[in-house]
Amino acid sequence: ALILNDRYYAKPKIWQQVAAQGVWMISRHNRTVKKRRLAVNAQLRSSELSYDDWLVEMGGSQAGTSPVQLRWVRIWGPGFDRTLITNVLEPERLTPEQMMAAYRRRWSVERMYLAMKEVLELNHLYNCSPAAVGQQVYATAILYNTLRTSQAQIAATAGVAAEILSVDKLFPTLIDHYLQATSFHSGLRVRMGASARRASPHHLPGGSARSTLAARSHQRSSVGEAQGGTKETALLYRPCSRDVIQLDTRRQ
Repeated sequence: ALILNDRYYAKPKIWQQVAAQGVWMISRHNRTVKKRRLAVNAQLRSSELSYDDWLVEMGGSQAGTSPVQLRWVRIWGPGFDRTLITNVLEPERLTPEQMMAAYRRRWSVERMYLAMKEVLELNHLYNCSPAAVGQQVYATAILYNTLRTSQAQIAATAGVAAEILSVDKLFPTLIDHYLQATSFHSGLRVRMGASARRASPHHLPGGSARSTLAARSHQRSSVGEAQGGTKETALLYRPCSRDVIQLDTRRQ
């Protein structure tokens, strides 16, 4: 297995534990951890891609700790400059280009979560129950995949790369066009993040979906108990206050 991590996991102790379990890892270099160069594996200089590939020793400066041998690879070119470390010590098994490609895949996942939270408003939970939270997460993921598919189709028609199309601007516009085309927006209030509201030229009138959702949740809860449902069943629709949601987010 090859694990891709951020720089906060690049501690010598973690690298030693990973090596003991026979797992390979790539991480961003944490500059707070001192390194000592042992050998130069390779160097490349070109206008498109350059890199330095070193064998280094990291950690061991504190009492009771031992250093760990890793590969330190700095890769740079037009528009990017990354420093990665890995416990795959043989360059022929994992080249600098492969390291960069693998880390870019991780970054694409980061961008997906950012779009789901900031553009599709997943950073606000509209209900406290685990079942409802799960439904919101899955629904947001389905919506994200649908919008990404539309993004790819639009890019293919225009003959451009999909990443050129801004997610912050495109997703809210696609949602609003869909609501207007299907007449589904009648009486509906759509709540999106601040960046999405600024980006969308077709933003629907204001209002909070939270109050509407809370009212529906209360109605479903009352109906569930009136029909003989248990209190636990009714709690599936328990509305959550904004303060509780923010507190949970900070705790995470």
